[in-house]
Amino acid sequence: MAALGNENQLREKHPDYEPLVWAKKQAKLLAQKEKANQNSLIKSFSAAKLIEKDKQRSFNVGYLFLQDILSQLGLKQACKKIQAQTRIKYDLYAWC
Repeated sequence: MAALGNENQLREKHPDYEPLVWAKKQAKLLAQKEKANQNSLIKSFSAAKLIEKDKQRSFNVGYLFLQDILSQLGLKQACKKIQAQTRIKYDLYAWC
């Protein structure tokens, strides 16, 4: 992501162009460069190759996106605030 500058800076740097027109053109160029840099990865697997014994091949990470959402919502702070204001002894955030 690139910072193009504010309107006054653009007028000083590029006096021949209208700032909004120049910024749109630059945004389009940056988007094209980013699209060109997107590479695809193809991984091939052999059904004949044996899997090593006692080696972990899968990981349980499905909770990570939920943990991020809960963090953004501020549920931990809300639960602590509710607990502080009431006589609840149970940790409300323990289920997360």
